[in-house]
Amino acid sequence: MVLLNLNVLLAERRLKILRVSKETGISRTTLTQLAQNDARGIFLETINTLCLYLNVTPNDLIRIHPVDFAIEDVKANLYYENVTQDTAFEGSFSIRITDGAKKFMIPFHTLSKNISDINESPVDMHCEISFMDSASIEAEIFRKYYAELPAVFKVQLKTWLFDALEPVAFPPFAGAHTISNLDEAIRQL
Repeated sequence: MVLLNLNVLLAERRLKILRVSKETGISRTTLTQLAQNDARGIFLETINTLCLYLNVTPNDLIRIHPVDFAIEDVKANLYYENVTQDTAFEGSFSIRITDGAKKFMIPFHTLSKNISDINESPVDMHCEISFMDSASIEAEIFRKYYAELPAVFKVQLKTWLFDALEPVAFPPFAGAHTISNLDEAIRQL
């Protein structure tokens, strides 16, 4: 998790948000949200402006909570292929969660299927994701950490997941492909 240290830096310099706003051109609303860690995101230009104004580095301004997610052991096998060009790949992957000294490996199952149109041409490929065992301790751990993630981390995790699964879960002949059910799958599991 990323937290900004702006409030501390302003207090150390006896600076008020109004003054910083006038001298940097960053709105008071933005500075207040950043100082209170209520902001959902921050532009690189804003980080640059604040670092130059306060004479600090990004490491002084940004604090990172040590919870890390990594996608590992991505595998897929041809599950079936039939005369209508329908194809399915069954696979698995793990998400490693690191929280300080605690490490968890969460196994998942995937099933990728193409959906053919009336002319039997593959038009879409969809990947369904599920826990290997939705009642396991590991599944509960993942749900807990995922629920606590800020939205920006959920988006990034889905991007990493798509990038990791795409080469093995979606064959080169597939048309459009999606992993549209990650949020839904996690809510239902």
